Amino acid sequence: MRFHLAIAAMLCSSLTLAQDNGPRLAAYETLSVPNRGASVTFAKQVTQRGDRVDQQLAVSLSMQSTTRQPNQEIQKSSSSIARKQQRTLLVERVVDGKTVAATVRFGECQRTADGQTHEPPIVGQTYLCERKDDDTLVVNRADGSLPTPDEFALVSESMHALGRSNPLADYLDGKTIRTGEALEVPKELGSALLSGDGALGRVSKFQLVLKSVDPATKVASFDIELQSEGAETTQMRLMVNGTLQVETDTCRTRKLAFSGPLGMATTVGSYSSQKTTFVSGNLKMEMTASYRDK
Repeated sequence: MRFHLAIAAMLCSSLTLAQDNGPRLAAYETLSVPNRGASVTFAKQVTQRGDRVDQQLAVSLSMQSTTRQPNQEIQKSSSSIARKQQRTLLVERVVDGKTVAATVRFGECQRTADGQTHEPPIVGQTYLCERKDDDTLVVNRADGSLPTPDEFALVSESMHALGRSNPLADYLDGKTIRTGEALEVPKELGSALLSGDGALGRVSKFQLVLKSVDPATKVASFDIELQSEGAETTQMRLMVNGTLQVETDTCRTRKLAFSGPLGMATTVGSYSSQKTTFVSGNLKMEMTASYRDK
């Protein structure tokens, strides 16, 4: 489904690629919390040629759907979709602090729909990706040949954030936050984390609460709460809770995990033949990443 692909693509790429000096998002509001603990200041690290990131992603969505006409149930079904992906990205070129070219190799990749699992054609393959000045993404195989249309679609989905700013790193860079402090994060950032095309609705709330900082690893752990509503003409509500781990001295994401309920209602047809489809489900996502600097 479109919203599943959107969230998988954005979460797989936007949090880890570009540690740059892009524009900042809107100002944020800090909520006062009594008995706050020690503070930590975040600092962004600019990506360099030769930097490497190893990343694992798992997304699953289970859904139940019911279609009704006035006073009559006419169809009922259930479905589930899931995706797993492992990839290794090597930075090849950086312009103005942004990663504009990278080599990416895909390891284990699986897509499952209603219990049927298949491996996409990118498994075990290496691609050179480059974001051009006109925002076009160019994808070639390691030997310079062109990928198939299916390969191009899958690689483009995974490399959506190449050549673009990392909104989470921009947001945290230079901020001093105390443990226990709650931040009402700009809604633009929450929308970027979910999907850039609005397929998962308009974010109405995005809150981070700093829970702890490990002085040995320099990793900060946040609790997250995010709510999204109204995807275009579809009535929709998504509410997720989870955790976020970020390196304090680079603003790079080590881990992002969340889950929560999703509900939608879509009505089609005229009054006399009107049909309404209700969808309820649960979305779960986990992304982990490790880094090796040049």
